[in-house]
Amino acid sequence: MKTSRLCVVFTMAVALLGCEHDHFVVEVTPDGEAFQRKLTCWHVYGEADKEIRPLRPDKLARIWKFYEKTETVEGGKKHLFTGRFNGQTPADIGGAGSYTHFASPLGSTSSYVERFRGSDDLEAELGKRRAAADQLTDLAVGWLELELGQQPGFEQLKKFLDQDLRQDLKNLALYGWAGAGMERRGSNLGTEFLLRAAHYLCERGYASPKDVPGLARTAFTQDPAPLLRHVQGLVARKMGIVAKEPLPESLAFLSDPRRLRASWNKFVVTTDLFQERLKKWAEEKKIDPNATQPTPEDLLFDLVGELGFLRIRLFEQDDTLELKLHCGQKPYATNGQWDEQTSSLGWSETMRPDAPLPIFCFALWSQPERAFQEARFGKVLLGGEELAQYVLWYRGLDSRETGEWDRFMAGCKPGVDLKAALEAFRFSGDRKPDPKKPDDKPPSLADAPRQLILDALQADQQQGTGRTEKK
Repeated sequence: MKTSRLCVVFTMAVALLGCEHDHFVVEVTPDGEAFQRKLTCWHVYGEADKEIRPLRPDKLARIWKFYEKTETVEGGKKHLFTGRFNGQTPADIGGAGSYTHFASPLGSTSSYVERFRGSDDLEAELGKRRAAADQLTDLAVGWLELELGQQPGFEQLKKFLDQDLRQDLKNLALYGWAGAGMERRGSNLGTEFLLRAAHYLCERGYASPKDVPGLARTAFTQDPAPLLRHVQGLVARKMGIVAKEPLPESLAFLSDPRRLRASWNKFVVTTDLFQERLKKWAEEKKIDPNATQPTPEDLLFDLVGELGFLRIRLFEQDDTLELKLHCGQKPYATNGQWDEQTSSLGWSETMRPDAPLPIFCFALWSQPERAFQEARFGKVLLGGEELAQYVLWYRGLDSRETGEWDRFMAGCKPGVDLKAALEAFRFSGDRKPDPKKPDDKPPSLADAPRQLILDALQADQQQGTGRTEKK
């Protein structure tokens, strides 16, 4: 009862204190091939996150080195950094990114991508989870062999642990990793992955839907007895003990929390894995006399945490990010929110230290050269993704090819049969048609832009026809 009251009081205290965190507001304004970047930052604390103060000096010092200009605002509580960058984004908050701009006579295309904190080394992240599954399995095999190695049916249990449990832990780690990534985007896919994991456990025989109320009791009451009895029954089944048979005394320790803990601790302290932790702690203690000595329970919770099943994060800081991109043109692809009034994109994110995937913001947009296109086509034909494809094709031309294409485009005028001119154009370096096969046209470097413009012309004609029919 006293423990329950303590939990309630602690929870209320955390709620009153609020969640301290750093807050970052980033504004990116493209300027030709470069971009302007403004970063405003402060620390949030106090009741209901109402109080603010400057970031810690060491964090500010890290940011200062990336910017040309700094100043304080709001009475010195916030810091504002401004700078101009070309290509790569600064690692001011932590991460990496880029702004890329390509131009052509028909228009330009731009891209902005940035990762905030975290790591994109997914193989390393998944490798940690696989390693944790292997270590946890090895500990389970060694521990139960110490307790049950002489009992009938242990070899069946060992085979289950060494093969099935090992593989199932790795699969569950992947479910947890994928589900957490989906949950961050506010999608029901996060819930779906949790249910997928639960279904996986049922399908693999660890539990059944009928067991849920009993297992839920452990979660609601913090009483481990229902869960331990379930685990005891599972171990018995894997040892070949029929459900109606009485459980042997050798399994009694699995349903007694004190005996279970004592058994686990006795085994774990003998393992190389735990001894390595003790050695590391001894080294840390030379630097920090208050370094906490590791315990066998710590090892268990840490491995479970590495799997992604449990994250104890009471004192970890979830910093927040507001990002605005003043791109001036609605993107044809982005994961941000478009604001028509300000012609800008916005993102609002929480930067969790334990997130399975780092925050990733992107936008792709194109800006047509209206006057140039109208002078050649009578209107703007290419925009958005089609213009991006055209620009990338154009920028891949060599100087001779660029000259030939520019001269061709200069001859295009509204009212002239553009379709016929496009179909007839070939670069001087293209393979010549065979006079004996007039219908066989060899591939041309001009095929890509030719098709883009012809498709746009056809779409425009169809729209025009539709408007005429409506009238």
